[in-house]
Amino acid sequence: MSIPGIKTPTVAAAVGNLADFLNVSGEWHKKHSEQDGGMLSNLWYRGVNAHFEPQCPGVYRDSFTKRAEMFQIKGDIEDKRLRLERDMISNFRSAGAAFHVKHTPTEMYFSAQHFGMPTRLLDWSTNPLAALFFACEGEDGKDGFVYAMDARRVIPENAKKANGQRLWPSVMLMHNPLVDYAVKVSFWYDLNPSRRHPWKDRPAKLVFYFPHASRSSGR
Repeated sequence: MSIPGIKTPTVAAAVGNLADFLNVSGEWHKKHSEQDGGMLSNLWYRGVNAHFEPQCPGVYRDSFTKRAEMFQIKGDIEDKRLRLERDMISNFRSAGAAFHVKHTPTEMYFSAQHFGMPTRLLDWSTNPLAALFFACEGEDGKDGFVYAMDARRVIPENAKKANGQRLWPSVMLMHNPLVDYAVKVSFWYDLNPSRRHPWKDRPAKLVFYFPHASRSSGR
């Protein structure tokens, strides 16, 4: 089974100071941004302090997969990943119950990602300087990397919903129905794919990428 993730691109430009970074990122932004594109930027940035291939969420990294493999349950590795993820999110939900009284499952899931729990989320930022911060947050003498993408391209041009309708390329935020569905899979919700599942693929394989106005992760 292929691991969900974003293929890490080759380095387009090397910069040695803030001024160079602003020039390079500014030119890229000018080239790819939409005029009158609305309040939400479709251009996202991700900063990492080392090279990783591919850019994949915590649930699909080697350390999490090795832990999941130890589960003595029926099913393939994807079933075991989902079981470990569900156990962890259940513990997070119980331990922080006093702080999550008014939170929806989706808000809780984003909170778990913020505090370092492996999830199916991959942090991006609409602010290139936030990405640069995390790219520089490594060991001295080692290069960091900032990646940029058009968030609309996460959804392929020919993508369709289960009912056959086209799924238009767009920036999906926290409270989008598709996002809400994907998160509920990790909360032991009993969802009937034949009635509610908006995707044709197995729900456990869903991966979403979201921007944050002021934060990106180191990995």
